[in-house]
Amino acid sequence: MSAPIEDPGHAVLGKACLNCGATLHGRYCADCGQSSDDHKRPILHLLREGMEGLVHLDGRLIRTLPLLFFHPGQLARDHMDGRRMRHVPPFRLFLVSLFLFMLSMEATVHGMSHGHGMTITVHEGPVTRVVEATPSQMADILSGEKTPEQIARGEGGATERSADHAAQTGPNEHFWSDPRSWIRGRLQRALANPEYFELLVFTWAHRLAILLLPIFAVELMLLYAWHRQFYTYDHLMVSMQFLAFVFLVTGLAWLAPGPLRGAAIFGAAVWVPVNLYWLLRGAFGSGVAGALTRTIGLWLSTQIIFIVLIMGLLVFGLQLL
Repeated sequence: MSAPIEDPGHAVLGKACLNCGATLHGRYCADCGQSSDDHKRPILHLLREGMEGLVHLDGRLIRTLPLLFFHPGQLARDHMDGRRMRHVPPFRLFLVSLFLFMLSMEATVHGMSHGHGMTITVHEGPVTRVVEATPSQMADILSGEKTPEQIARGEGGATERSADHAAQTGPNEHFWSDPRSWIRGRLQRALANPEYFELLVFTWAHRLAILLLPIFAVELMLLYAWHRQFYTYDHLMVSMQFLAFVFLVTGLAWLAPGPLRGAAIFGAAVWVPVNLYWLLRGAFGSGVAGALTRTIGLWLSTQIIFIVLIMGLLVFGLQLL
């Protein structure tokens, strides 16, 4: 019998696996799959391995990102056809993109001023005036209690008439008993405490974004229900790839300098459906008409669902105030 072979940084090959006791014939146990690595190395060796892993990841990023942005169909086909090691795994790409998107949105929002006083622009014939409005007045405008013109003229409203009572009792805590009063009171709290409201929204926003993944995957499954060669994994992988692109391009657009931000956001809004069209063409082999029809349907339905989720998130944030 040949002697066990020493493999630096790994258990001695030919000996027993520490997990199940089977004889080791390589870096991984053939029975249970546990690595034979004992993780006992000098610190310099660990640093060298870390650098090698970083370079390897960068190499995959360099191959993945250009395809994600400019040839999404080819990237999807590579995964479907089994050419996966050359690219960043879809779920990891999705999570990292979501994380970067949340960071960019938080940086953008916190870069804006948060004064307690707000301004409204009022057009009265040929005259345009900018008037300071308090959180209470803004709450009246947003809830439909008063118009900006009434605020500019200093007309009293329900908020001013019941200011002392609201200060003592707080906003109505029951939506169904008086919806308008509830909305006005919650808006007043949000406008008076914008940083806290943003914290509540951002805390739940990433959880909301996760919901987009199964929703988009289900939409793809319905659109390609009669294409039996595609499985749930394929639809999930395509969804993760597309949403990763959306998060990255949207986050970059919001990080653009102030004068260019509007143009960048508009460009991203145009680029996203174009990317989706080429993704469907390459991933599922759809024809021009089929890919275009599905792109329009997916884009419109996703926009509607996204707006509903955002509205639900804002209402949920108001409820937590």
